[in-house]
Order: sequence, then structure tokens, then C-alpha cells
Amino acid sequence: MESLFIVDYLRASQNIDRRRLFAMLVREYELEEWGVDVRASDLTEAGDAREAIEKLHDLYLAKVGKTIWGQKTPRFVRYGALLKRAWPHAKFVNVVRDPRAVVSSLIRSDVHRSNAFFAALRWLKDVTAGFDLQDRFPDDVLLVRYEDLVRDPEPVLRKVCGHLGIEYEAGMAAPKGNEMREYGSWYSQAHALLDKPPDPDRIDLWRTQLSPRQLSLIESICGKPMERLAMIAPSRRPR
Repeated sequence: MESLFIVDYLRASQNIDRRRLFAMLVREYELEEWGVDVRASDLTEAGDAREAIEKLHDLYLAKVGKTIWGQKTPRFVRYGALLKRAWPHAKFVNVVRDPRAVVSSLIRSDVHRSNAFFAALRWLKDVTAGFDLQDRFPDDVLLVRYEDLVRDPEPVLRKVCGHLGIEYEAGMAAPKGNEMREYGSWYSQAHALLDKPPDPDRIDLWRTQLSPRQLSLIESICGKPMERLAMIAPSRRPR
């Protein structure tokens, strides 16, 4: 699930009346994407935003028949300390992709729309935040290379399951297209490939999509974390 609004409510919890806060919370557009029918009366026993958010997830878990919940909102990496204060036992899976691939994707995205400079800065900001979170909570943050996950999903997913304390199940690496919900127009674009199998052929598309000037710019901005992630191989176009 993707729910950036969670951060807003955690931050506002001390400054807005509880009933008013919950009345706004149940009207969040992203909750429609969860497919959960929720009313302010469902949150009457919640003492603050954290408890209200937990109640929303409990309703979702009951709907889908699961026992634990997680969030996949990428920008949560910027608010790791806030989330850790709210849920001290939270575990994080930090998936990091080659910045050249990320920038290429953002440039071509109808949803995000960016250029090489600002997209590279965005990658740098988020990856640096992920490193800081991992350095602060080394036992609770698992770094996953996106490329490793795509090329050989099962061993990576087994490691993720071990980190989260859950059992690996055969088939976790296979997309469940028949279980995909209908997303709204914005999310349908952002998640267009969500029900497709991992495609290793897409990993290095950036090599033919980015110009030498763009590559040089990206690597100059993102060079230090790229070294830490062993992404320092020179970019060379096929001759």
C-alpha cells in the first residue's frame, strides 16, 4: 500500500483536535485505494493519530485476511525517525535502484516528470536518508539492491522474510495479477507494471536512454553513495 498521508497525521497529532483530525483522516483519497469503507466512528477508541492509523490497518487486514501490515510508500524513507518513534519495533526494507535507471524512469514518467538534475538530487536525498536510518537502526533496516531482486527474486525474498520474521512462501516472487485491485487514474499510471513479472531486460535500459551528458551529471551528483552500493562501473554505450 502507498499512503504518504500517514506522515502528515503523525506530525499533526499534537496540534489538531483528535475528533477533527480523525474526521479528516477518514476522508483521505488514498483510503479509497485500500478498498476499505471507514467512518470516523470506527476510530472512537483511538487515542491519537498513531492508534487511528493502526485501526485503519486492522480494518484492512480483516478485509484481506492477513495478520501483519506494511507500507511501500517510497518517500517514507525520509521520515524513518518519525515512523520509528511511532512504531519502535518497525522493520524497514530499503530497496535501492541504480540512480541512472531511476533518473531515466523519472524523466519518462507521465506521473513524476523530472529532468536529470532534479531526479538525481531526489535519488541522492532518499538514498542518503536510507543510509542514515540504517546507520542508526542497523538491526531494523535491510538494504536490498533492486537489481538483485529482479535478477534472482527468491533468495532476496527469503532474506526479506527472515528480516521481517515471516515464513517464505513459494510463489511470493510471482505477480498475482488476478488479485490486483482497480487503481484510480493517477495510481493506474504509477503502478502500470505492478502485476507484471520482474524483467531483467529492463534493468539496463538507461544505457540507451540517457545521453553521455546526462550520465556524467548523474554520476557526479550520486557518485559517493554509488560507490557504497558498488555501482561504480563506468557507463559506456555500445559502440
